[in-house]
Amino acid sequence: MIPAPVRRWASVIAFAGLAAGWEYGFTRYADAAGWEPVVAPASVAFLLAAFGWSARGGDAPATVGRAFLIAYAAWLGLACARTAHPSELLEMWHLDPLRERVAVVLLAGIAYALVLTVFVALPASLGARRRPHPSGRDDEFWSFIHDRAGR
Repeated sequence: MIPAPVRRWASVIAFAGLAAGWEYGFTRYADAAGWEPVVAPASVAFLLAAFGWSARGGDAPATVGRAFLIAYAAWLGLACARTAHPSELLEMWHLDPLRERVAVVLLAGIAYALVLTVFVALPASLGARRRPHPSGRDDEFWSFIHDRAGR
């Protein structure tokens, strides 16, 4: 049996890998197809909304932290796809000397991940989970309140 914390992080790692791979592949496809440059970065919003929806009803700070990691992984996939390749050999292996640009790329990823987390994943995670059967807790609570207010 897998412990609960490991299961939670396993889903985050799976979503992060999916986000990075999706963003890399979709960016390469969108650039080759000549689509608008904004389409590829926005495409990961659906994946983050799915993560937020799957994490609804949980702890909000933990959900925000996990969604931030997933969005940042998507940013890394986008950055790998959009970096310029100065030679054919480096382009074939998708390598680029980023020594001059690595700090700017990493800092821009923080803003990208924060925007996607706050405006996509967090609202999706705040939806209430549906209960299959009414629990009656609300009725018990309100009857208690009415009993106390009547005294």
